[in-house]
Amino acid sequence: EDKKYDMVVMINVLEHCFDIPVILEKVNSLLSDNGCFIYADVQFDKAVVDRLAQSEYNAGHPIRITKEYMNNYLDTNFEQLYSRIIPEVVAGEKCEERYFIGRNKL
Repeated sequence: EDKKYDMVVMINVLEHCFDIPVILEKVNSLLSDNGCFIYADVQFDKAVVDRLAQSEYNAGHPIRITKEYMNNYLDTNFEQLYSRIIPEVVAGEKCEERYFIGRNKL
């Protein structure tokens, strides 16, 4: 679709998906030049994600997002307008919930 949007909202979506790079590429393609991306999801340290990938499978949450991956994506593609990180525990694992609003840099 060639239509562009001024805002894309993605709240607790990525952990339910399989191909995150494709999804984030789609976000970039949907946003207008000055469009805003609103994002919130739980993020884990890479070591936790690596360990969970070897020992557990959760069909409802097939992907665990690393902080490093999402922080790099957000910092590279968006001018930060708002960000808040709240420490949490999900499925017995320490993680963080990240809330982010950014303006498209592309």
